[in-house]
Amino acid sequence: MQRVSLARALVRSPKLLLLDEPIAHLDAKLRHRLRPELRRLQKQTGVATVYTTTDYMEAFGIADKILVLYEGLRLQMGTKEDIWNKPAHRIIGNLLGVPSMNIIPGGRPKIMNGKMNIFTEDGLQIPVDKGQQTRIQEKSIEKIDIGIHPSDINLVGAGEYKPVLRGEIYVYEPLGIKGALSVKVNKQIIRVQTPARYEQRKVGEKIDLYFKETDTHLFDSKSGLNILFMR
Repeated sequence: MQRVSLARALVRSPKLLLLDEPIAHLDAKLRHRLRPELRRLQKQTGVATVYTTTDYMEAFGIADKILVLYEGLRLQMGTKEDIWNKPAHRIIGNLLGVPSMNIIPGGRPKIMNGKMNIFTEDGLQIPVDKGQQTRIQEKSIEKIDIGIHPSDINLVGAGEYKPVLRGEIYVYEPLGIKGALSVKVNKQIIRVQTPARYEQRKVGEKIDLYFKETDTHLFDSKSGLNILFMR
């Protein structure tokens, strides 16, 4: 029925096409198959299309530009690279990824020997890069939530990846072509994306987490805004 409706709309050669969750009612396998077809059709016809969805994978797979709305508020507009690499709001981080972005709340920035670190209520210490440090000082931000994608955390060190956190294995979830490892660091659960062939370790085993300072996303605790977007 949806295909018939779409065909009827395209026959009229519209200047603008609005698709309101056109494949939301379908099962996951069929949605995955139809996403590239919808993108191919849009490119073929050249019709400007507004496509609404609650599934970020649909938005990433189809759209040239994405507008993120939350409870009627415009949070961010940009390419999928913009949305993923520089989420403008803490809420966006929570919406993206399986598993979604780790959000470590309530950190306070402190400078020690010229280097800024964020100290959280759970006793974690997260280093800040120079650009973030300058921004925090410019805006006099007192409390910060730290975000990091599970895919940006490594279990081994190499190059710019430095040991930042140490915890113990809490649980492992196999997710087909990848997995999700939950690590308990003090009272905080940090989730790490692993390859499908990840060699499982025992629950309770100590483990180090490595990531780059530039891969962290810092949000003002009060407003939820990414510090890079604060005016």
